[in-house]
Order: sequence, then structure tokens, then C-alpha cells
Amino acid sequence: MKKNNRVCFEVDEYQKDWVGAICYGTVTLREDIEAKRQFINVLMGQRPSDDYLAKMESYIGIIQIEEMTGRCSPDFSF
Repeated sequence: MKKNNRVCFEVDEYQKDWVGAICYGTVTLREDIEAKRQFINVLMGQRPSDDYLAKMESYIGIIQIEEMTGRCSPDFSF
């Protein structure tokens, strides 16, 4: 992702009917403490210490969606 920041991802949902979307865009990788703090807070509902976050060797990918396409079951109603 550092060499080519173009990304896509797919989201599917199936309850009674199927619906899905494919999203295309670019990703920005961040490794700062504030990005890690926001990620952990959203994911786990926790506020870890700055020391813990500074030792966390990871990147947080922020995706800017540029295009979306989708499909759904023929009998799906909005």
C-alpha cells in the first residue's frame, strides 16, 4: 500500500435478501497515536494509554472512497 495506494473492498449483507457493494478508492496509512486511539476506541470502546499506543506497531488505513457499485437480489425491495 505504500507503493500503490489504490484499494477496493466489498461489503455484503444477507438477511432475507442479498445486497452488496464494492468500493474503490485510495488509502492513507497512518501510524500516529491519535489515529490508533480513535481506531481502538471505535473497535473496542476503550481509551488505551499513550504508552500502549506508542508501542503498538501497526498502521491505520484511512480509505477515501471514490467510486461504489452494488448489486442485490432480484426480489430485494428498498
